[in-house]
Amino acid sequence: MKRVYLLAFCLLFAVLMLTACGQAEPEQPQPEPTPEATPEPTPEPELPQGDTVTVEGLSLQSGSVIYNDTLYVNFREFAEALGAELSGEEGILSFPWQDADVCCKPGDPALYIRGEAVTLRSPVKTYRNELYVPVEALCELLHIGTFYDEEYAHLYCTVAAGDWQIPEGYKVPVFMYHGVTDYTWGSAELFVSPSVLEEQLQYLVENGYDPIWFEDLREVDKYDKPVILTFDDGYLDNYTELFPLLQKYNVKATIFVITGWLGGEKYLTPEQVTEMSQSGLVSIQSHTWSHKDMDALPAEAQREQMSQSKLDILRLTGKEPTVLCYPRGLASNTTLELLPEYYSFGVKMNGSVYYTGNDPRIVTRYYVTRGTSVESFANMLKK
Repeated sequence: MKRVYLLAFCLLFAVLMLTACGQAEPEQPQPEPTPEATPEPTPEPELPQGDTVTVEGLSLQSGSVIYNDTLYVNFREFAEALGAELSGEEGILSFPWQDADVCCKPGDPALYIRGEAVTLRSPVKTYRNELYVPVEALCELLHIGTFYDEEYAHLYCTVAAGDWQIPEGYKVPVFMYHGVTDYTWGSAELFVSPSVLEEQLQYLVENGYDPIWFEDLREVDKYDKPVILTFDDGYLDNYTELFPLLQKYNVKATIFVITGWLGGEKYLTPEQVTEMSQSGLVSIQSHTWSHKDMDALPAEAQREQMSQSKLDILRLTGKEPTVLCYPRGLASNTTLELLPEYYSFGVKMNGSVYYTGNDPRIVTRYYVTRGTSVESFANMLKK
């Protein structure tokens, strides 16, 4: 009997073992796959900072950068400083002062002006997701003058200082004033009464005349009745009396300053010069550095008078001056030979009406004195 039980137990044990062996082992959980690391994008290399750049009196906030030994500026900032309209991803630049649309394409060593490719010395590039252009090459193509101030490592870009062809044969009366006040000193005839000047400005506005600057002569054909108002010496009353009248009637005028006398008791301050230049109504031009008779000076002294005045005005206004008014209207042959190295126009005193195309070194003017009535002023306009 015991054998029977033992046999049954062995059979049961065997059955249990076989059952256990026939069952599949439970699957072990698989580890999650390790994601591949995303490579970090290569950072855009920083370009070296370049010189300060001022365009039409406005300093570019982003400055400039150096790429391949060339000075580059932000194209959008450059366009805004010129008052140009910029549109499109590639940058379509429409200028208010010439009939040209300019297109820039990244990586392309060309600008497209009126749809035609014009080769640049260096290509347009992208930097910090913005278009950057080689500023000096661009200015050269667009006839924008450049002046480099070595002492302060500062590049100035001025439209009027470019190489422009001025339409010829246009009549442009140019008037010479000095001070504007009822409180005269020195030679009384130099000071026009503010009330008389206001009558003259009213006459210009009401009779359709276009007071312009010398800078506007490059497009003189766009004006019906152009006229240029100039004020010599840079007296303080040009700010206190003249400037408010220009603002009231929205009239442009040119002031010839003696830069070595700025800040003197009866003369404009540097700050006033800067403010008027930024107003869009006053063009600041040169009357030399110290008002010496140019015809009596040797060549090197004349150079100093021209160059120092030019640099002083440039630093105050951010715009390169293009006109020199000869003190007392005196200029020698040497003066006339030197002038084109520094300025585009030379202005004398009394004379007849000026016509574009005449010698730009000898621009004559009508002299407006304290005794010039509105009727006399109108007659000079009609000559």
